Amino acid sequence: MNCTRSALRLHQSLGLRALPLRGSVVSFARFNSTSSPSSPSPKIIEYDSPLRKAVTGLKIFSVGSLGLTAAITPIFIMMESTGAQMVMIGTAFTVSALNTLMVTYLTSPYVIRARTILSPSSSSEGRQIEFTTLSLIGTKKTATFPAKVLMETDEYDSTDSRFLSNVTVQKELKGEYEGVKTDFFVHKDQKGEGIDAIWAAVREEGKVSERLV
Repeated sequence: MNCTRSALRLHQSLGLRALPLRGSVVSFARFNSTSSPSSPSPKIIEYDSPLRKAVTGLKIFSVGSLGLTAAITPIFIMMESTGAQMVMIGTAFTVSALNTLMVTYLTSPYVIRARTILSPSSSSEGRQIEFTTLSLIGTKKTATFPAKVLMETDEYDSTDSRFLSNVTVQKELKGEYEGVKTDFFVHKDQKGEGIDAIWAAVREEGKVSERLV
């Protein structure tokens, strides 16, 4: 009994607390009064394009029609076709291919979803923007940039950015993002926290085209 009391006093002096177990056996666990504070997570503001479903559907329809045309073209070629029929088959395939390329060109800068990532106040890092667009076959592609490398442009200014894009990586910095999509279109006529966060980040940390000043 005296041994047990001595052990209790010894562990209490070392910052331990006793956890009684069944019977006369006593277990000791160190009492930790402080816990390491978790680092604050960044705030994320999301934006969804108002035409997201329409653009996605158009893309899928365009690619699907081209695939169907390409699949049935060899069947007609192997059949006994006259010269006029061959011309019609070739014309149909060409029109379908051109339609798909046109849709791809016009919709590839279109941002269907974006996220503005705000660093905690204790961090020296600026805001970042994550853009989600559609690839040639309609799959989602995501690219993230610091707001400070972006520039707001005139959507019809072909000298600074791609046709129908109004957010782009600054011209002198595009070499650092080789192989990554750098031209995007985001609606300016929309209202909401998501769209406001994007334009605030670009205008405050990035640049604005001289045509818009």
